[in-house]
This record gives sequence, C-alpha cells and structure tokens, in this order.
Amino acid sequence: MRVFFFSFIFAQSIHNASPRAKGPFVAVNCAALPDSLLESELFGYVDGAFTGARRGGKPGLFEMAHTGTIFLDEVLDISVPPLRKRPEDIIPLFISFMNQSAKKYAHGTYDHLPQKLADALLAYRWPGNIRELRNFAEKATVLFSFGDEREDTVNDLVRELMDDELEGEGINLDAPDPGKPLSRTLREIVAEAIRASWTSNNGNISETARVLGIDRATVLKHIS
Repeated sequence: MRVFFFSFIFAQSIHNASPRAKGPFVAVNCAALPDSLLESELFGYVDGAFTGARRGGKPGLFEMAHTGTIFLDEVLDISVPPLRKRPEDIIPLFISFMNQSAKKYAHGTYDHLPQKLADALLAYRWPGNIRELRNFAEKATVLFSFGDEREDTVNDLVRELMDDELEGEGINLDAPDPGKPLSRTLREIVAEAIRASWTSNNGNISETARVLGIDRATVLKHIS
C-alpha cells in the first residue's frame, strides 16, 4: 500500500502538469483487483451482463477517466531515484520552493541563488529528499526576508548544511577523524567559506573565528 501511495503521488504530479490537468485523475491499484474483476472494472458492463451485476450496469474506469488520466499501478514500474541521484533537479526545485514560500511571506521572487549556497546544496546528500529540500527552502526564504545581511544569511545556511552533512558522517569539523576524511567537495566548500570570511574581515583571524563559530586553529588550517 505504501508503494502504491508514492506511485500515486508521482503519477498525479505528472497529470497535474499535463494538458489534461483539468480532467479527472483515476488511480487503480491493479494488484488489489482479482483477475476475474479486472476487465469489468476497467471497461464496465451493461445491465444483466453477469450474475450479480449492478442493475443499470456500471461505467468502466477508462470511461470515468475520459479527457483526463487513468493510472494503472502495477501495469508499469515507476522508479523515483533519491534526490542525491538527481543533482540537476536540486537547484530548480529549491528556487521553486523558495518562490512558493515567498508568496506566503509576501517577499519578492527568486530566479537564482548565490553561488556559495548553490554549491552547498549540490554537495549535501539530502537524506530527507524532497521534503527536506522544501523545508530548507522555506527556512532560507524566511531568513532572507528578515535578515539584515544577505551574505551573513548565506554563510549561516551553508554552515548548517555542512554541519548536517558532517554529523551524518560522524565527523566533527573542528577535529576531523583521520579515518573518515572529508569528501573533496565539502573540503572545498569549507575552505572557500573560511577564506572568504577571513578576507572580508581584513585578515583578522580572531574575528573570522567568531563570525563562523569555529576556533582559530581551524581558520589557520584553511588559510595557510
């Protein structure tokens, strides 16, 4: 039943985005129908067609889906790979979710993201898939709506993603486990964020460490 539910959601999304969106969407869990009833359910029957037939007959599901879509689950396999397997979808979906949230908070629209944030979104593994991406996009929208400094807000969002990613691998950013080295992409993002903050703070190591919430040794490691 759980597999049918997710297939149903995916199929209905296709229907909603199609030219037939104004027509009916009829979903059929074929695995739940015995072979003896499948034909009559799909194509319907007339009055008296067989013993026990409903008086007046019954329209089939194909007829009920006329001008719309009929989804026959278990006639066809639909594979929905996790978000981490579809990196090309991450940024467009994130921007779309941000614009949906922006309507709720009456805050402009978005057509692109700061490169630093986009890189972090692509580097993160998204264990919670679309739901996690949607929640994070809404959070970003709220922060951009009320944050005074957009660059600081971007840095906060990037740092949160990095912390979540490293926590998922059991790695502490301030004291990395030599047995579990950081992935190259994350290493680059961390170093870039630290160097950018160090530059914007005029080379002040203590101020950079304070802004990023890390220790001086970590800053020194990435700028040396």
